[in-house]
Amino acid sequence: QKLGARLRKQLFSTIIHQNITFFDQNRGGELANRLSTDVHEVAEHLVQNISIFMSNMVRSVTAVASMMAISPALTLYLTPLPLALGGCAAVYGKFIKIWSKKHLDVLAHSTHMATERFGGITTVLSFGRRQSEVTNYSNVVESAYVFARKVAIFQGAFLGSSYLVGNTALMGTLVVGATFVIDGSMSAGQLAGFCMFAGHLAESVLEISESIGGFLRAQGSGARLFFLLDKDSSELRGAGGAIDTIDCGETLPASYKADIQFDGVDFYYPSHTQQSLVLDNLSFKLSDGEMLAVSGSSGSGKSSIVALLMRFYSPSRGVITLGGKDIYDLNVEWLRSQISIVGQEPILFHATIFENVSYGRPDATREEVIKACVAANAHSFIMGLSENYNTIVGERGKSISGGQKQRLCIARALLTEPRILALDESSSALDAQAEQELLLSLRRLLESDDNNLSAVLFVTHKNSVMNACDRSIMLSEGKTKGD
Repeated sequence: QKLGARLRKQLFSTIIHQNITFFDQNRGGELANRLSTDVHEVAEHLVQNISIFMSNMVRSVTAVASMMAISPALTLYLTPLPLALGGCAAVYGKFIKIWSKKHLDVLAHSTHMATERFGGITTVLSFGRRQSEVTNYSNVVESAYVFARKVAIFQGAFLGSSYLVGNTALMGTLVVGATFVIDGSMSAGQLAGFCMFAGHLAESVLEISESIGGFLRAQGSGARLFFLLDKDSSELRGAGGAIDTIDCGETLPASYKADIQFDGVDFYYPSHTQQSLVLDNLSFKLSDGEMLAVSGSSGSGKSSIVALLMRFYSPSRGVITLGGKDIYDLNVEWLRSQISIVGQEPILFHATIFENVSYGRPDATREEVIKACVAANAHSFIMGLSENYNTIVGERGKSISGGQKQRLCIARALLTEPRILALDESSSALDAQAEQELLLSLRRLLESDDNNLSAVLFVTHKNSVMNACDRSIMLSEGKTKGD
């Protein structure tokens, strides 16, 4: 249990410190499966088999010492036994490791599949896909069973071969020992004692073979697990890759101007198979004290601007500055503390409204949370709920409406008192009145001296939002179309 707990803690820490490209390339359900099934498989096989291996090694050494004391010559006839067992382990172990890894890979896929379908159950129901999803899931589970059966077959073949080798060696010892008795170099009593210890040795060797089989399965099961544990978050750096160096970089003085400048920026997503430019020589400026709207058709690169600003990715060319300083020279933790973003899809956790809003500032008081919710035009609907701020919103906020989720996410962003607020289609689910109230509230915050907010970046397709901003720019195929 302790080994499993240590592995889970270390693996979770390793995964959560990976760069964003890693999560683009790996599905959440499969990563969760690594934390549960893979760790359980490895810990169970290792813990159980280590004790078996160690106890039987001691037993084997004792048996060999006793046999050497009785007849060193006869003992030498058993020296090929370890070599034969090692050969069996090498032959069968390769297949056991391969099929164990494939078995767990398919299990991880089945976990991701189930998690995804349960999370999108309304879509499944609305399209009448329940039975087809049962069929699809059954096919995946059947594939996992096929791989598990292959593991069992090779593990059984390995144990069978080990028993055959061990029993053959024991029978050979009896035959040779009998010749020693006949020629008088050994008494019948000595042969009987020797055979008893040889039997103990054979039994121990077979137990060791079983534990080796378990180790081989653990090695196969843990192949992906140990790959993740050995993974350095710096691996994914480079052109277009994520940069997430937490322990280095500068910070700006508290009085810095929240001017953001994109200068000749090119960018493509490194996880995409076709690495075409999403942003192509993009240049624009968001000035301190300004509300700027970025609009454009779907796929024009609007959301990529926010991702680059947060250093989730790095551009392949060009410079992005904050306060006149290249953001890649700044400490990434400090940079992200200065910018709050609200994404296209509002993300809430299965927790209370208070816990969700205070996620970015766990030490926030109730008064501070309420103030942020008032600014985000969320306080009134919260007070209309039966438990108010203690209402549990459900997984991904499924118990409240889309507009309410967006307002809670905006409140969460405002609570961190950012210098820059980036809203990526974050008012798309709001009605016209709620949207106007939010825009007025943000304008008041921007013009007030009582908070840190110095600039607001809207990624939007709504004319009403663009009209409320000081300036707007249009993107087309990753380039600025107009200002």
